[in-house]
Amino acid sequence: MHLAWFISLIFALPCHSLFILLPLYLYPGTSASTWSNVTAAIAANPTVQWQVIVNPNSGPGAYPPDANYIAALSKLNSYRNVATLGYVATNYGRIPYATLTSQIDVYARWATYTQANIAVDGVFFDEVNNTAASDV
Repeated sequence: MHLAWFISLIFALPCHSLFILLPLYLYPGTSASTWSNVTAAIAANPTVQWQVIVNPNSGPGAYPPDANYIAALSKLNSYRNVATLGYVATNYGRIPYATLTSQIDVYARWATYTQANIAVDGVFFDEVNNTAASDV
């Protein structure tokens, strides 16, 4: 299924207020070319609130991210109707706490990058356990 088709389907739905949570797990490509359909939809629909999950490397990867991610994140962050979220996998509770906090720390460091606005507004925890645990 093509991303552009899916986005056009979303905007065909009748509603009073629209909020979109978009897992954008694609590599942005040169000049954020892979994300162009998404940024076009964001720009064309300024009243829609978007939360966009970015996933550079099954988590934040290295600091800072590569130049293509820097350009793409900066572009996403230029839209007032976008909040970016960093992806953190929990492997259903099997990822050690220290690893999770380390990944969150890397995303937090993105806010200190001075050459572009690559800050994320929060994190998205994926692969969470669906049962209660006594050690949570």
